[in-house]
Amino acid sequence: GNKKLYFGIAAFSLCWLIAVFLQATKRLDYSWDHFVLNVPSMIYAADIFSDETLEKTDPLGHTYSFGKYITRQANPKVVIAAIDDLSLEEYGWPLPRKYYGDLVQSLNRYGVKGIVFDVIVSKSKLDKDSDNRHFVEAVAKAGNVANLVFKEVGSGEIVYPIKGLAKASAIMAQPHVNAGIDTDGQVRRYMPFWGVFPFFPWLGSEGEDFITYGNLKLKDTAMGREFPDVAIPSIGMAGYAFYTGKHLSQLFLDYREGKILNYRNYLTRKKHPGWDKDEKSTTSSSFRHISFADILTGRLSEEEKECLKGGIVLVGSTAVGAFDHSPSPFWGQFPGVEVHATFLDNAIAGDFRKGLSYVWITLLVLFLPWLPLLIRKYSLATLVSVCSGVLLVLGVGYLVLLANYVLMPFPSIALALFLPFAYITVDKGLAEGREKKWIKNTFGQYLSPKVVDIITKDPSKLSLGGEKRDMTAFFLDLAGFTTMSEKMTPEELTTMLN
Repeated sequence: GNKKLYFGIAAFSLCWLIAVFLQATKRLDYSWDHFVLNVPSMIYAADIFSDETLEKTDPLGHTYSFGKYITRQANPKVVIAAIDDLSLEEYGWPLPRKYYGDLVQSLNRYGVKGIVFDVIVSKSKLDKDSDNRHFVEAVAKAGNVANLVFKEVGSGEIVYPIKGLAKASAIMAQPHVNAGIDTDGQVRRYMPFWGVFPFFPWLGSEGEDFITYGNLKLKDTAMGREFPDVAIPSIGMAGYAFYTGKHLSQLFLDYREGKILNYRNYLTRKKHPGWDKDEKSTTSSSFRHISFADILTGRLSEEEKECLKGGIVLVGSTAVGAFDHSPSPFWGQFPGVEVHATFLDNAIAGDFRKGLSYVWITLLVLFLPWLPLLIRKYSLATLVSVCSGVLLVLGVGYLVLLANYVLMPFPSIALALFLPFAYITVDKGLAEGREKKWIKNTFGQYLSPKVVDIITKDPSKLSLGGEKRDMTAFFLDLAGFTTMSEKMTPEELTTMLN
């Protein structure tokens, strides 16, 4: 009945809204986002007439078709100093600390704005004091280097760098992104400063739960003495401070809340363009990787040198088996240092993603389920056309919002319409089937099959008053009918007439 159907739709819309708010449907939204971001490359791969120019600038085709509106390439001034397989072959693993000092000196000769180490440089028995001193002195002299302090997994103990490094560093940063890991293992949400993400993001900002310089043993650093209440920045935020020249205290006020990362598409580049002539020696990544070994030996191409000049260098491992893995929308596994580089690039470009307002999500989830209910009295073709049209509008709206850096939870919203539509469509089909069967059984004994078909297709013709039209009536008397009918039962007479 109608009352039960109304109650069912109301209960469904409310329960579905709760499920969306509890992020029970997030995996669907994540999978959809990944699919849409990779559709341009799939179209490009299938299009044999694709542009040759695109083949050179974007061989993986991420910017093909509508991809140019929803993705972009990374800023060439954000560079990864990659501790790659070649570097491990040259210098061993772990790298002696003196090479870090050499790297700082080399990079500053190329004119970089800042250097951020995504490398743990804590106390180790394998290191020589002379190597550590060389690194600390190089950092102190450079004045544009950030190093790490981190919290040990499990124990929660704070681990500090080697003696003197914190004081020598321009910024002490932290590498943790685990607070923002989503259910599919990807880091989409990023804390610019050392804080905690709320489990329910619609409840507001991250609050005041920050780890500051004053909370840690960093009071003898320049930041610790002057601004002890400023939270420890992330690696990406430290790089942004170097790039813009803005003080961390100012950035702390502007970037207190978490950000949603806007990952850059992949490009294929030469591994060692300064000296390797093998055209097949390539690597694919969002950001340019320049080999740690190539920087120390000076075997760089002019293009690499140009990228370093005035750029920010993040030092991290990319060697097989020696880096922390993190999936991106474009690649199953990629070095975790690129997560920090993505934040830095987004901050420079000002194009972080942001979620669709929960007000709009609430309105759509609560009201879309009623649409198929309100139009169920019309034909099945009308029901399908209207609901399909609304889903198409939602899909186009999703792409428009994505191009403007807004993430709509499309599957969550679309299913709020599709599930009631599917139920009502099936119910309507079964009801119409029952109605047609009843008409045929009821009138099939008395009316011409053609008339029965007309009524079956349009039961409204059974309404009182009939249909007005110009006709010719033919009256026929059956000889002996009265005598015949008096000798039969009503059932026998009906059978004989039919």
